[in-house]
Amino acid sequence: MYRRICDAETQARKDPSLRLGRRTYAALQTLQSGKMVSHVLKACQTLEFSTYISRQCCEAFAAASASAILFNLLRSCNRSTPHQELLRYTHSHTDNKLHNSLNDTYCAVVF
Repeated sequence: MYRRICDAETQARKDPSLRLGRRTYAALQTLQSGKMVSHVLKACQTLEFSTYISRQCCEAFAAASASAILFNLLRSCNRSTPHQELLRYTHSHTDNKLHNSLNDTYCAVVF
C-alpha cells in the first residue's frame, strides 16, 4: 500500500492535472457547463472523493454553489437509464455530504 501511495505521488508530481485541487476545479467546471451525462457523472464522482478528503476542496464546492447545481440537475433528469444512474449517485453523494456536514464545520456551508 505504501508503494502505491509513493507511485501516485510521483505521478502527481509529473502530471499536475492529477492533483486533487486541479481535478476538483475541472469537475466543478464540468458540473457547471457539462452536457453529457457521462461527464457529469464522472465530475460527481470526483467531487465526492475530493470533498471527502480535502477541506479546501469542500470549501471550493461550497463557493461554487455546486449543491444548487446538483439540485437543478436532479430536477432536469428523466427516467432514462443514464439519468437514473446519475440520480442514484447524486442521492448518495448528497446523503454523504449531509452526514459529513453534521460532523465537520467546514462542510456545514455546503448544505
